[in-house]
Amino acid sequence: MTTIAQQLKQFRKEQNISQKELAHRSKISFVTINRIEGGSSPRISVITQIFKALGKKIDYVITDNTSEDMALTEINTAL
Repeated sequence: MTTIAQQLKQFRKEQNISQKELAHRSKISFVTINRIEGGSSPRISVITQIFKALGKKIDYVITDNTSEDMALTEINTAL
């Protein structure tokens, strides 16, 4: 089961960028990115902005998951 935190970290590492660089690209604070990767539940607007900076669409995050229900639960919890 893949979480949003795990996907974020995976996509970031695939692009070989640091949390600090992602913060700069997404205009989301480093602390927020660090907390999300640590398991905090972000608001949908925040996760959308971060994944956009990584070149990923939010629908990819929701549907390209081993457990779609889990991803939707995370997003609903964040709302």
